[in-house]
Amino acid sequence: MTNLLASAPSLETLAESITRFYAGEAKTIVPDGDNKWRVAFPDGTPLLGVHIVKRGKRYRFEMVL
Repeated sequence: MTNLLASAPSLETLAESITRFYAGEAKTIVPDGDNKWRVAFPDGTPLLGVHIVKRGKRYRFEMVL
């Protein structure tokens, strides 16, 4: 089960939403397979419990339960 945290038409726009979600701390978006990305700290350490997927024409930042 996943919970939608943010959605956007591009990864660049979604990155801005993710930065706001984490109170201004920039995160890195790293490819993680076909139509999937992971969110990581600037040093490359992945954040647990969240991911990005592309569904249709939108990118979804989701919490993974």
